[in-house]
Amino acid sequence: MNHAMSVENIMTAKVVSIEPGCPLVEVVKKLYAYGVSCVLVCEDELPVGIISERDIIGYALNLATGKAEPRETATDLMTSPLTTVRSDAPVDDAVAIVTEHRIRHLPVVDADGKLVGLLTQSNLLHALSD
Repeated sequence: MNHAMSVENIMTAKVVSIEPGCPLVEVVKKLYAYGVSCVLVCEDELPVGIISERDIIGYALNLATGKAEPRETATDLMTSPLTTVRSDAPVDDAVAIVTEHRIRHLPVVDADGKLVGLLTQSNLLHALSD
Protein backbone atom coordinates (compact mmCIF):
# COMPACT_ATOMS: atom_id res chain seq x y z
CA MET A 1 0.00 0.00 0.00
CA ASN A 2 1.13 3.52 -0.76
CA HIS A 3 1.28 5.04 2.74
CA ALA A 4 0.97 8.55 1.33
CA MET A 5 -2.34 7.68 -0.34
CA SER A 6 -5.24 9.81 0.85
CA VAL A 7 -8.56 8.62 2.22
CA GLU A 8 -10.45 9.92 -0.83
CA ASN A 9 -8.61 7.35 -2.98
CA ILE A 10 -10.08 4.38 -1.13
CA MET A 11 -13.35 5.62 0.44
CA THR A 12 -16.83 4.70 -0.71
CA ALA A 13 -18.30 7.86 -2.24
CA LYS A 14 -21.92 6.71 -2.34
CA VAL A 15 -23.23 6.90 1.21
CA VAL A 16 -26.79 6.36 2.37
CA SER A 17 -27.83 9.24 4.58
CA ILE A 18 -30.98 10.22 6.42
CA GLU A 19 -32.26 13.16 8.41
CA PRO A 20 -32.39 13.08 12.23
CA GLY A 21 -36.19 12.83 12.29
CA CYS A 22 -36.29 9.77 10.01
CA PRO A 23 -38.52 7.05 11.54
CA LEU A 24 -36.57 3.96 12.61
CA VAL A 25 -38.66 1.73 10.36
CA GLU A 26 -37.41 3.80 7.41
CA VAL A 27 -33.83 3.41 8.63
CA VAL A 28 -34.22 -0.36 8.57
CA LYS A 29 -35.83 -0.21 5.12
CA LYS A 30 -32.88 1.81 3.78
CA LEU A 31 -30.31 -0.57 5.28
CA TYR A 32 -32.07 -3.47 3.59
CA ALA A 33 -32.90 -1.77 0.26
CA TYR A 34 -29.37 -0.48 -0.30
CA GLY A 35 -27.62 -3.53 1.16
CA VAL A 36 -25.47 -1.38 3.44
CA SER A 37 -24.30 -1.92 7.00
CA CYS A 38 -24.90 1.65 8.19
CA VAL A 39 -26.63 4.93 7.44
CA LEU A 40 -25.28 8.37 8.25
CA VAL A 41 -27.53 10.89 9.95
CA CYS A 42 -26.98 14.33 8.42
CA GLU A 43 -28.21 17.87 8.91
CA ASP A 44 -27.46 20.19 5.97
CA GLU A 45 -24.90 17.68 4.62
CA LEU A 46 -23.06 17.67 7.96
CA PRO A 47 -22.85 14.23 9.57
CA VAL A 48 -24.24 14.28 13.11
CA GLY A 49 -24.67 10.57 13.81
CA ILE A 50 -24.51 7.02 12.50
CA ILE A 51 -26.77 3.97 12.83
CA SER A 52 -25.30 0.57 12.08
CA GLU A 53 -26.85 -2.87 11.68
CA ARG A 54 -25.34 -3.69 15.06
CA ASP A 55 -27.22 -0.73 16.63
CA ILE A 56 -30.51 -1.97 15.14
CA ILE A 57 -29.95 -5.56 16.28
CA GLY A 58 -28.95 -4.48 19.79
CA TYR A 59 -31.98 -2.23 20.04
CA ALA A 60 -34.30 -5.00 18.79
CA LEU A 61 -32.87 -7.45 21.33
CA ASN A 62 -33.20 -4.97 24.18
CA LEU A 63 -36.72 -4.08 23.11
CA ALA A 64 -37.72 -7.75 22.89
CA THR A 65 -36.34 -8.49 26.36
CA GLY A 66 -37.84 -5.40 27.97
CA LYS A 67 -34.49 -3.66 28.48
CA ALA A 68 -35.28 -0.74 26.16
CA GLU A 69 -38.10 1.70 25.67
CA PRO A 70 -39.50 2.12 22.18
CA ARG A 71 -37.62 4.67 20.10
CA GLU A 72 -39.07 6.40 17.09
CA THR A 73 -36.49 8.37 15.13
CA ALA A 74 -32.90 8.20 13.97
CA THR A 75 -31.93 10.73 16.64
CA ASP A 76 -33.20 8.33 19.31
CA LEU A 77 -30.82 5.55 18.24
CA MET A 78 -27.87 7.14 16.46
CA THR A 79 -24.35 7.12 17.82
CA SER A 80 -23.23 10.69 18.31
CA PRO A 81 -20.96 12.60 18.33
CA LEU A 82 -19.18 11.15 15.34
CA THR A 83 -15.53 10.53 14.76
CA THR A 84 -14.71 11.62 11.21
CA VAL A 85 -11.69 11.92 8.93
CA ARG A 86 -10.95 14.48 6.24
CA SER A 87 -10.89 13.21 2.67
CA ASP A 88 -7.38 14.59 2.14
CA ALA A 89 -5.97 12.81 5.21
CA PRO A 90 -3.43 10.04 4.66
CA VAL A 91 -4.80 6.50 4.90
CA ASP A 92 -2.40 5.88 7.78
CA ASP A 93 -4.25 8.56 9.79
CA ALA A 94 -7.56 6.83 9.11
CA VAL A 95 -6.12 3.48 10.21
CA ALA A 96 -4.97 5.10 13.46
CA ILE A 97 -8.44 6.60 14.06
CA VAL A 98 -10.25 3.33 13.35
CA THR A 99 -7.87 1.44 15.61
CA GLU A 100 -7.97 3.96 18.46
CA HIS A 101 -11.76 4.33 18.47
CA ARG A 102 -12.47 0.69 17.59
CA ILE A 103 -14.95 1.60 14.86
CA ARG A 104 -15.84 -0.13 11.61
CA HIS A 105 -17.33 2.84 9.76
CA LEU A 106 -15.52 6.16 9.50
CA PRO A 107 -17.41 9.05 7.87
CA VAL A 108 -15.28 11.11 5.49
CA VAL A 109 -15.78 14.87 5.36
CA ASP A 110 -14.44 17.73 3.27
CA ALA A 111 -12.77 20.90 4.56
CA ASP A 112 -16.21 22.33 5.43
CA GLY A 113 -17.20 19.24 7.43
CA LYS A 114 -19.70 18.06 4.80
CA LEU A 115 -20.11 14.34 4.22
CA VAL A 116 -18.30 13.15 1.08
CA GLY A 117 -17.85 9.44 1.73
CA LEU A 118 -17.42 6.56 4.11
CA LEU A 119 -14.35 4.53 4.94
CA THR A 120 -15.05 0.95 5.98
CA GLN A 121 -12.96 -1.96 7.13
CA SER A 122 -13.39 -3.43 3.65
CA ASN A 123 -11.97 -0.27 2.04
CA LEU A 124 -8.94 -0.48 4.32
CA LEU A 125 -8.43 -4.21 3.70
CA HIS A 126 -8.54 -3.67 -0.07
CA ALA A 127 -6.02 -0.82 0.21
CA LEU A 128 -3.70 -2.90 2.38
CA SER A 129 -3.83 -5.82 -0.05
CA ASP A 130 -2.82 -3.68 -3.05
